[in-house]
Amino acid sequence: MKWLKRLLLLPVYILGLAILVVGGIRLVMVIQGKVQIETAEKLALSEGIFTEDYPADAVIVLGAGVYKDGSLSPILENRMKKTIEVYRTGTAKEVFVSGDHRDGEYDEVDHMVEYLKKHGVPEEAIRTDYDGYSTYESIYQAVNDHHIRRAIIVTQEYHLYRALSIARHYDMQVTGVAADNAGDFGGKLMRELREWPACVKDLYYSITKQKITSFAG
Repeated sequence: MKWLKRLLLLPVYILGLAILVVGGIRLVMVIQGKVQIETAEKLALSEGIFTEDYPADAVIVLGAGVYKDGSLSPILENRMKKTIEVYRTGTAKEVFVSGDHRDGEYDEVDHMVEYLKKHGVPEEAIRTDYDGYSTYESIYQAVNDHHIRRAIIVTQEYHLYRALSIARHYDMQVTGVAADNAGDFGGKLMRELREWPACVKDLYYSITKQKITSFAG
């Protein structure tokens, strides 16, 4: 009967091991990412790795939800506000906007661009990526298609660790600036839980450095 009990417990052991591995990957990303996160205030005081004399190639802002009426979701609007704050420090030459534009009815990028222009960012300082269907694809395209090697990444802190991890695998000189925490909005727990498998997925893509076309998130 002992072997039967062990057999019945095997899925529990496998699940426990999987949680430990996935949680460990997430923990390593958080620990490594913590030292790369700055504030817009520090950047303005030239206390980060980028200054007005040595600016980043771009501020990379990652897309998020847009409503049917074209208004930005609270999460995305907070990313845009922080991006504008960072750009005004003079520590980046451009703003790189990457988001989902999978069909004619859904468009993150153009609405993000309009928000930037409305708040004083000149059109000639904005670069766009309409194929940012996932965090990995946004960073991949920034490096390989747009040749951005030095960057300031803006997104919520829970998401920033994964984005910074991808950038490190592409040998980018990078720092992150956190927009208002996602805990200020609904669905915090689901976003945090979603990051665990997403970290594993993007670690795999980052190590293999493969180009993908997906709606992976």
